[in-house]
Amino acid sequence: MKHLNLLLLILITSVHLSKGQSIKGIVKNEQNNPIPFAVVGLEGTPYGSTTDEKGYFEISGIKPGKYVLIVNFLGYEKYKKPINIDGKKEIFLSIQLKQMAMMFDEVTISGSLSPISMKNATIPIEVVKPRLFEKSGNTNLFEGINMVNGVRSQVNCNVCGTGDIHINGMEGPYTIVLLDGMPMVGGLSTVYGLMGIPNSMIQQTEIIKGSNSVLYGSSAIAGIVNVITKDAETAPKVNIGYQVSNWLENNLDLGFSFNTKKIGILTGGNLFFYDNPKDLNGDNFTDIPVQNRQSIFTKINVKRKSKKNFSVFGRYFNESRWGGEMQWTKEFAGTDSIYGETISTRRYEVLSSYEFNTKIPISWNGGFSYHKQNSFYGTTKFDAVQQLLFNRLYMHKKFSNIHQLLVGISFLYENYDDNTPATQTSQDSIIQNQPSITYLPGIFLKNEYKHSEKLQSTIGLRYDYNSVHGNIFTPQIGFKYDLSEYSSLRLVSGTGYRIVHVFTEDHAALTGSRDVIFTENLKPEKSYNSTLHYNKFINTKWGFMNLKSSLFYYYFTNRILPDYETNDNAIIYSNLNGFSVNRGMSIDLTANFEIPLIINMGITLIDSYYRDKMPDNSFSEKKRPMLTENFSSTTTATYTLKKFSFDYSSTLYSPMKLPVLENDYRPEYSPWFSIHNFKITYKTPKKHLTFYTGVNNIFDFKPRKDAIMRAFDPFDKQVNVNNPYGYTFDPGYVYTSNQGRYFYFGIKYNLERKKN
Repeated sequence: MKHLNLLLLILITSVHLSKGQSIKGIVKNEQNNPIPFAVVGLEGTPYGSTTDEKGYFEISGIKPGKYVLIVNFLGYEKYKKPINIDGKKEIFLSIQLKQMAMMFDEVTISGSLSPISMKNATIPIEVVKPRLFEKSGNTNLFEGINMVNGVRSQVNCNVCGTGDIHINGMEGPYTIVLLDGMPMVGGLSTVYGLMGIPNSMIQQTEIIKGSNSVLYGSSAIAGIVNVITKDAETAPKVNIGYQVSNWLENNLDLGFSFNTKKIGILTGGNLFFYDNPKDLNGDNFTDIPVQNRQSIFTKINVKRKSKKNFSVFGRYFNESRWGGEMQWTKEFAGTDSIYGETISTRRYEVLSSYEFNTKIPISWNGGFSYHKQNSFYGTTKFDAVQQLLFNRLYMHKKFSNIHQLLVGISFLYENYDDNTPATQTSQDSIIQNQPSITYLPGIFLKNEYKHSEKLQSTIGLRYDYNSVHGNIFTPQIGFKYDLSEYSSLRLVSGTGYRIVHVFTEDHAALTGSRDVIFTENLKPEKSYNSTLHYNKFINTKWGFMNLKSSLFYYYFTNRILPDYETNDNAIIYSNLNGFSVNRGMSIDLTANFEIPLIINMGITLIDSYYRDKMPDNSFSEKKRPMLTENFSSTTTATYTLKKFSFDYSSTLYSPMKLPVLENDYRPEYSPWFSIHNFKITYKTPKKHLTFYTGVNNIFDFKPRKDAIMRAFDPFDKQVNVNNPYGYTFDPGYVYTSNQGRYFYFGIKYNLERKKN
């Protein structure tokens, strides 16, 4: 019996010791609120747990020894604490995590002309890093921006590959493209210049969907795309990248930064070369245009004792491209023998920003751009020069931490000249050239008011005087309400006002395949718009998610929409006798899991239409604008290992209305189509060298082979031969690129700057 009792004592003691010791505790934030679903564990061991909904956790069965306790929660700094488990008593810890700049709370300047976190901004803003554009192997802004939900790069020509950026279904001219917050990308460069903005010079791209006319001018109706360039202090010392595709598209990026005690210099360039014309659809026209592009940029940051900003940025851009019949050469430019479209573009930009040494923060920024284009579209010659001069002086002032006032003045000078009737005048039956010169001085005021810890509002007003069209008033009002620490609601309303420039904005007006008819003098477009935005951060035991959704509504009292249907041989422009509506919603979900997986998904629904006023004052049935989708979606997924990363990306679009001819046998609407891409990246152990390869358009989607009507007769010389319906040459039936599936390979060398 004595031996039995001893054996039982040993067994009980063994069981007790096998249970090990426990660590219990609670995890809170700096406001002393519990943090649910935080990951708690002992470094390098299988011991771990997660906090419950009240922030409590328990780790049991720990063997005696020395450990390091780690607490992880997205949006907070990692917590580490040495722990000694002696097997004697239970441990209870009260842990406080410090909040850090969250991965979804980037610093932005687009909403207020000064650095502010996205979380605190009244205007909803998306901050996009070049990494998103690179997920599908794209090398420039125009191609990569498709990965942003509700934003689409639209190809406008089957021959020369021109394009623009659509936001929420509205055409490119409704979006202002900014460089470092300045409107230096004018009408001409929105057609070709966007392809000349390489990823290598971009720090981040800030996108505002919806009107932001108070700060950036009345033309920002659909939104703004603000390209923030890198600076020498944050850019890598050396950044070199080369990419080539199986179509023999060659892209070279170069970047170098230098820092002294007084200045920092970032300089670099981009070279793109493609001279391998292909005709895979058999229409005897190049599938994508031949291109030769060079871009050189330099940015200088002066390091002042006051730590205030002074920077100068310069860029030179040169491009030549052509598309057309496969046998075309330069000798045929402008002739009616072999059809081709050839465009030569040259552009200069100089931008500068300066903060004054004053108690009240006063800043100035300004710039000058020169853009020249020489081109032939078949036999139609188009030469144009656009010069922009911009200046803006503004002041920020905080009052009692409740009001934040922004007051400024601006001045925009535009000199535009081309060889079309747009810049011609007739005097005594003699046609004379008359460049279009516009002066646009303006003044703007915006006040951010913090009503409480949860509610803040903004109210703004801008007044511009257009030397051609007179006074322009654009008010704006916005509210932001924090529903909780992790969710917010924003409402922004305003107006828009835009001057239409047909020949610089609509490529179809230049091709010569259709006559251009103006039935009257075109008046400015006017709109009223509102956006309701909801944002929520969601913490789960699996990871961290960000949910965003928006409702948007635009009402146009005048909108200039090209009419392709009344006359097959003409594009007719007139003022809208009625009204137009563009409304819809978007939903975005970003999930960052505890495993190294990040998924982004987004959908956008659009209802865009216009209604003409009838003689009896009633309104016509709804009519849908050209090239506007009702539905679109984007998906990206990245899985990262120590040395490898795998990227998948895709876009999906619903049918769009296309310009067809009378009795056209081709469908009036494009089909549903989706583009899928996959990329593999390998980083060497020291991470200086990166290799990657991928495939774009995996399922080889391409438009119809007869997207160019009567490609065999581009000058309509045989229009009366075996042509009962009177079809004519027309390259305007286009909604996406003719380039199908292609493979690419790239290599990058990156020498990062040591962090202080």
